[in-house]
Amino acid sequence: MVSNPVWQWIFTIVFAAITVSLAAQLVSGRRRPLLTIGNAFHILMAVVMLAMVWPWWRAIAWLPQLVVFAVATVWFLAVWLGQALGRFEPDQLGGHPAWHQLVHVLMMGSMTWMVAVMPPMPHGTGHAHSMSTLGIVAGIVLTALLLITAVLLAVDAYPRRHCRTSHLVDTVTMVAMLAGMAAMCWLMVA
Repeated sequence: MVSNPVWQWIFTIVFAAITVSLAAQLVSGRRRPLLTIGNAFHILMAVVMLAMVWPWWRAIAWLPQLVVFAVATVWFLAVWLGQALGRFEPDQLGGHPAWHQLVHVLMMGSMTWMVAVMPPMPHGTGHAHSMSTLGIVAGIVLTALLLITAVLLAVDAYPRRHCRTSHLVDTVTMVAMLAGMAAMCWLMVA
């Protein structure tokens, strides 16, 4: 998907840093199962995003990725609903309000779209499938939503910039993930 080696390495470094941050969050939140499952889904997403910039990504099984990210989308939607209905306390989810779960729904849904529109290349061909008009429109909408959400998340966190370091790291990680995903979505439709 990304052919410029400079951009390949930039994306690799960014998504590797995100993966390390998420792994640390996974370890620190391991006593909260909902948070742990969410962090595990995000780690998988960051690793696949890192792999997507390299040609060898197409050698990774396509269908399991699609299934995992579709399940993750539904998972975060269910967690949002549970939190919105008062079944889960914010502390169970890293202290975040319910709308943050919708941010995760957007990210996992975008990941599902990315994997869905980039099926493996047929054997013996040197090019990927072309994307439909609907796929392109969806990609443009997702790119815009990812960027808008990154800005909203950063703005929402600004008044609490003096809060716990873990919240700041979490916010920076999510904003970087949203921005990186928006850039990757844009490269797919541009």
